[in-house]
Amino acid sequence: METNEPEKVNFTTDDKVKISANFWKGGNEAVLLIHMLNARKESYNIFAEKLNKAGFTVLALDMRGHGESLEQNGLKKNWEQFNEQDFRNMILDQKAANEFLIKEGVQLKTIVGASIGANNALNYASINPGIENVILLSPGLDYRGVTTEEAAKRVRARTIIVASEEDAYAYGSSKALNEILA
Repeated sequence: METNEPEKVNFTTDDKVKISANFWKGGNEAVLLIHMLNARKESYNIFAEKLNKAGFTVLALDMRGHGESLEQNGLKKNWEQFNEQDFRNMILDQKAANEFLIKEGVQLKTIVGASIGANNALNYASINPGIENVILLSPGLDYRGVTTEEAAKRVRARTIIVASEEDAYAYGSSKALNEILA
């Protein structure tokens, strides 16, 4: 059943981070939305509603250290306190999101990510053969230790990369990733 208002949901990652997400129940195929650094799940609300009206189930995460996803093992930790390994561990947020979707009876087929969220989307898609589409908005070759070149060599999902020439780093990274994916 399609709705305009998301359901607030929570789930826990393998390393005990409590993840908060907005969930729009729709069809059997799900789209996972991953925000950029220092953003929140609500940044995708308008897009998520449009996807849901088109028949998709949508899950928009507050990635660890962002929004309402600050608790790990009972302690609060903001992304500004993260080291590179903390950022690389964001891949566990997507794994937990996929497990949540499976329990809801839907199949994760598409991931959309922006900036560091794009890097995480590509990395997760490269290890999950069930992902059919990945959309990267302003990805980088290395955002805070979350690298993409090896993932680009392994990913089998259809990949769309979007970046503005005015964002020189993302644009150059996108060109390099596109060459690897070709």
